[in-house]
Amino acid sequence: GIAGANAWFEANLDLQSMITLATQLEGHPDNVAPAILGQASISYFYKDKVISTIVSCHGWHGLVMMPDYQCHIVWMTFQLCCQCDHTL
Repeated sequence: GIAGANAWFEANLDLQSMITLATQLEGHPDNVAPAILGQASISYFYKDKVISTIVSCHGWHGLVMMPDYQCHIVWMTFQLCCQCDHTL
């Protein structure tokens, strides 16, 4: 919606401005930042703006957010193959 409105009205908002606007509507950036940036991100509030950074997830198998908003990276060293039991 915000990206479409930005293009339609030629508002020329940059990605960070769109994330800040979307966060004002949503209340928190955990969903809007990856949706606007197109991939995993880390976001935080700084004054009245939301700052978001794309996270390179190459080789990662999981990222877990805990209720107290501490970020914990889960490193898994196994890979599932097509022949593995799909009930896992």
